[in-house]
Amino acid sequence: MARKADRHEYSVWQRESNVVLLTVESTFMRRVHYIHQNPVRAGLVKRAEDYRWSSVRFWNRCVSDEEPLQVDFDKIVWRTAR
Repeated sequence: MARKADRHEYSVWQRESNVVLLTVESTFMRRVHYIHQNPVRAGLVKRAEDYRWSSVRFWNRCVSDEEPLQVDFDKIVWRTAR
């Protein structure tokens, strides 16, 4: 019997042959937004922003004073659009 984790189309880790290399910024951001929705899909919260351990508040620039995580946005080097 296949494990639940083995039934997904894509894999984060390179153990599978269907690995997708994230070289385009828009593809990366789609994956970030997908990951942010995991607690919502799991029924843990109604909105991604409500999940304590999510970085979605940083990406949306709505950081609270009680954040358990820190993100160094000033160290991210974004490519400019061509």
